[in-house]
Amino acid sequence: MGDDEPSFPSPAAGPAAAAANDAARWSPRAIARGGAGVLLLVITVAAVGASQVPAFYARARGAEAGEAAETRARRAVSKASAWHAALSRPGGWDAVMAEEEINAWLAVDLPRSHAGLLPRGLSQPRLAFRPRHLAMGARLGVGPVATIAWIDCEIILREPNQLTVAVDRARLGAIPLPTTPALGAIGRQLRRLGMQTDIRRVDGRMVLAVHLPATHDAGGTSCVVESMSFTDGEWLVTGTNREAGARRASAPALTGSGHAAGGSARQR
Repeated sequence: MGDDEPSFPSPAAGPAAAAANDAARWSPRAIARGGAGVLLLVITVAAVGASQVPAFYARARGAEAGEAAETRARRAVSKASAWHAALSRPGGWDAVMAEEEINAWLAVDLPRSHAGLLPRGLSQPRLAFRPRHLAMGARLGVGPVATIAWIDCEIILREPNQLTVAVDRARLGAIPLPTTPALGAIGRQLRRLGMQTDIRRVDGRMVLAVHLPATHDAGGTSCVVESMSFTDGEWLVTGTNREAGARRASAPALTGSGHAAGGSARQR
């Protein structure tokens, strides 16, 4: 035969070639290459998800610069000072805080005068109010790997000085996080502030029950939070400060029954 005549594999070469291809396909090198591709895909999806910014956070970041932000930050400080002064006197009090004022303070005064209040790795905290809900977020990390860690909570004052916190959503960007550990983390922080907390099931879901202490100051007054509500953009809270002496004098009249005691407390 001439040199240009084509050659044909023998029939026996077919199974051998298929076996060789299978062996190559499942070789350690091929498996490692495929695993690396899957890992790269997972990392890419996670990076895209982690880079998502929640709408409330983006909205708050868009209104934090300029003289208007300075003015709102000063207004937040004035309201907080007036509230603090009211808490030191007997009688009723109320406070209304707007999210845009608090976010302005977080953007202007916090990094300028109180940067040490934030844990390492967290920056630019912002919040938002909507009916019965508080959303909070902060930048976690630095540079291109930074993401927004955020949480959306339902907060209800069920009795004076007693509220429940339920975590509706916890996220790193758009990546969901388990909510029960988030409740535990919130509880630990509140206990450091002197509050009593425990996780329990209420209305079919896990919530953090919080008892606000009726803190006594040097003048012998105690603070009772009587109402608390969240609306779109505002947080409203009212209460009463009672002198310890007045509370002791009225105590004998309240020992008849639990129902009567509760009614008298609400009237005051």
